[in-house]
Amino acid sequence: MASAIHRASCIRIVVGLGYSILVDVTPLYLCLFTSVEYEVHEHEPTYVVFQFDNFVGAIWRVGVTEEGVAATRRIGQEQIDALGKIFIVGVAPANVNPPSYEVASKMRDALRDLGDGMLASFVVHQDVGWRLQVLKGVTNSIAMVAGLPSPHKAFGSPEEAGNWLYYHFQIDRDRFVRILTQVINDLHGPELPKKMMSRIGDDL
Repeated sequence: MASAIHRASCIRIVVGLGYSILVDVTPLYLCLFTSVEYEVHEHEPTYVVFQFDNFVGAIWRVGVTEEGVAATRRIGQEQIDALGKIFIVGVAPANVNPPSYEVASKMRDALRDLGDGMLASFVVHQDVGWRLQVLKGVTNSIAMVAGLPSPHKAFGSPEEAGNWLYYHFQIDRDRFVRILTQVINDLHGPELPKKMMSRIGDDL
């Protein structure tokens, strides 16, 4: 298990005439005087549980697992107790198989348990074409059977999710898309990126 906070490391570059910009040096990333921030609560070979603002999410690296569902539910409840209302986010990389019946049942139970503490829950699928449509159908069926008190949606990209969140909850769309995209890029692989490892130190 690993715990870390990731912040963009910026340096100021003077470009002339009294103007300057902040540039992230790992990787080259233009920072508009703010830093991208998220926390990694659990980091396992099959899943990662992360958080930014009041979004608690999981990246399912090889498909949804019971252990990952349990971790997301536990951390989600901790954040509900601390923050009040939260969003639950799932990220399913391309070519990941749909959850088994047993795991889907665990997902329904977890979402029901979080109940009124959720503003909404959703999955961002990174597949395209017919696979994306099939996976969206699976996500929607889980929501119908669970009888959740809040919306449970399926999207094909962070941008699509951001549009929906902006329309229904007035979430800062650009900030949401930027941070979730950063999370996906950093955490999709089996190991934490070196730029985070150097900041975690003895917490690993």
